[in-house]
Amino acid sequence: MSNFSVYDWLAFGWFLSNVALYSFLVDWGPTRVYTLTARMAVERRRWLEEMAMRETRIMDVNIGSGLQNGTAFFASSSLLAIGAAFTLLTTDLDFDALITSMGLPHAGAPWEPKALLLMGLYGYAFFKFGWSHRLFNYCSILLGAVPAFDTPHRAERRLALEKAIRMNIVAGAQFTRGLRAIFMSVPLLLWFAGPLFLAASITLVSVVLMHRQFNSPPMRVLQLALGEQDAGGFDPGGFDAGAGQDTSKNADNRASAGWDDEL
Repeated sequence: MSNFSVYDWLAFGWFLSNVALYSFLVDWGPTRVYTLTARMAVERRRWLEEMAMRETRIMDVNIGSGLQNGTAFFASSSLLAIGAAFTLLTTDLDFDALITSMGLPHAGAPWEPKALLLMGLYGYAFFKFGWSHRLFNYCSILLGAVPAFDTPHRAERRLALEKAIRMNIVAGAQFTRGLRAIFMSVPLLLWFAGPLFLAASITLVSVVLMHRQFNSPPMRVLQLALGEQDAGGFDPGGFDAGAGQDTSKNADNRASAGWDDEL
């Protein structure tokens, strides 16, 4: 990478800064509790608590299978992407001539390090998707270990349910990070056309991902409060701290069963 120009280094530094800032805001910073991912973690918990109230759990098994199939698809796609990036390292194609023929400015920088970075990012995505698939498998086992609702062993039941809930949330988080890596690979692909394309595309991707996490239509759907579902709309404003409260019809049953007092 010693042959990179100053503009390449500046664009790559901007890329790393955007990735680090987005990861901090979504995964580690105080704003992480206001994200779409955090809201969906609440909904995952509500789903599994409702599942535990049902005698027949066929629908929940199908949901789990759908989650596993989705992660398997992206894991396979990541492997194909790794192979495509490896092909870039062994091809005799003249990228500079190709870029010039497309009417784009001459990039000048070597393309092998860019291909290696792409391989690394796709490899990261593959491991995240593969691990997420495995965790969803574990979650299915833990779901099967949740005792029936009428069991007298309430503490053991609550513990088994909590294990399944947390495993599902962790699996979802791993899948989200793998998907993020796929999104972040798009600017690296555009880097072959020049550093300006890398800087502009990572800025655009970061803005789009931020919007999806904090102020997208799905986020506003999850902010929908009781009484708004029949009003023909809802306030698309800031975070509704009460939206994560348990308002399901089985809340009283869970309270009477002593779940809130256990573990």
